[in-house]
Amino acid sequence: SDDRDLATRIRVDEEVLGSIEVSGDRDFFTVNIGEAGLFAFEVRAVGNAAVQIFNGRGDPLADSLRSFWVPGEPDELGFYLNWIALQANPQTRYVVQVCSAFPAIGEYTLKVYFTVDDHSDSRDLATPIHVDEEVQGRIELISDMDWFSVVLEEGFWTIELSSLGLGSLELHSDSGRIAGISDSSPTILGFQVAPGDAGNYDVRVTGKTRTGTRMVDEPLQSYTLVVSPGKGPESPDDHGYSIENATEIQVFEEVSGSIEVTGDEDYFAVFLNRSWWKCTLYSPSDISMTLYHADGHIMRNAFPASRSFLEGN
Repeated sequence: SDDRDLATRIRVDEEVLGSIEVSGDRDFFTVNIGEAGLFAFEVRAVGNAAVQIFNGRGDPLADSLRSFWVPGEPDELGFYLNWIALQANPQTRYVVQVCSAFPAIGEYTLKVYFTVDDHSDSRDLATPIHVDEEVQGRIELISDMDWFSVVLEEGFWTIELSSLGLGSLELHSDSGRIAGISDSSPTILGFQVAPGDAGNYDVRVTGKTRTGTRMVDEPLQSYTLVVSPGKGPESPDDHGYSIENATEIQVFEEVSGSIEVTGDEDYFAVFLNRSWWKCTLYSPSDISMTLYHADGHIMRNAFPASRSFLEGN
């Protein structure tokens, strides 16, 4: 039904078929969840579906307005996946709306089912992983984060996150300092373990999306994480590879640099007084730029471009 008050009743774990054939069409479903827990609302469609969740009073609780293409196996068709997780209350009625992110999506299936947080939100309970091991995960909620722990020897390493949606990686040293950050696409973080720094490192995965000029948290449909030995640059890295060893620069100083390998990042440190500042980056190819506070939190982002600007007070 197009009417929320006449929503089709469905059960948890039931797979329901539907179709959005014309622009403006929308389908409402209602489901009663008997127990508290983390529940997934999943739509698979031949087109780009949007999903919204309401409580019984019609108040919006969560939405996911874009789907991600999942390629099919050989001899199988792919599909668009849209997925929301919600921390549900017991004995509560929820309403699900399926509509089109574009004029029509054709046929789809909807399923509501119980799920669990796959990896811990706590660094102290990080999932241990091994070098070259492919680890699967999912960022179920906006507030969710997944922590992993890996032992790295001296040398150059690459951490790669393949995901449906834009993910963000943070690498933390055993002391707790942020050793590297990547929230670009593809999400690849290269890292040089210096002599004497071998040992345990922690990786944090979160979901991100761009809103205007800001990066904000967002659930991440699914991802694969792998830490592997990387090929370091043939020539020495020209600038600091982490916040800890950033290259010191001065205001008005023009600095040249090079991104030698995929995953390379150059960090610079500058002292700014209380005023309005502008940073300009020129490059023959599109690269991104991020302004961090000395404590590691992100203050500004500039989208990948051949001429990028960062400015602020």
